[in-house]
Amino acid sequence: MCYKIGLFYLLLTFSHLFLALLFKKDIIRQSQIPKNKMHIPSKAINLIHRMMGEMLEKMK
Repeated sequence: MCYKIGLFYLLLTFSHLFLALLFKKDIIRQSQIPKNKMHIPSKAINLIHRMMGEMLEKMK
């Protein structure tokens, strides 16, 4: 049971880093986009984190 949660967090961290890199590249490539569009990646990441947290609560 414990190793499942560990694996879950590892996956979460990697997906977080991957998303961050992906969006950072996008932002650098399209430096002319308005500022408010730059907050979308963090919103997406926060949503993923919240969903993962809820799933962990259900697993307990």
